Amino acid sequence: MIKLALIFIVFSVELSCFSATNRLNGDFESINKEYRDKIVNAIFLAEGGNNTKYLYGIKSIKTNNPRRVCENTVANNYIRWQAAGKTNSFIEFLGARYCPLSDKSDKSNLNIHWVKNVVALSGN
Repeated sequence: MIKLALIFIVFSVELSCFSATNRLNGDFESINKEYRDKIVNAIFLAEGGNNTKYLYGIKSIKTNNPRRVCENTVANNYIRWQAAGKTNSFIEFLGARYCPLSDKSDKSNLNIHWVKNVVALSGN
């Protein structure tokens, strides 16, 4: 009986972790695909398009698929924005994490234009 209870507890914890992982690894069902793609395409352009060293502005991790990383980031932050109560626009919320004004590597202070550019380029 104790072994069965222990197996159930372990299974419940693993299932809980699996659910949380799915919610924060590109839960594309939580955000409209057309809306997500508009934002991802706008981020690509705002970050310099094909003329940049870091496609989609992805610098924090090495990846062969920066678009997918960007899509996951947009989807995950959409979930976080909803949980935070949608107190500002989604792109403002996303910008605070994706391109923060406090970024010490932003020597030219270009991050202050990120939200405005993504809004304009996405049509939102």
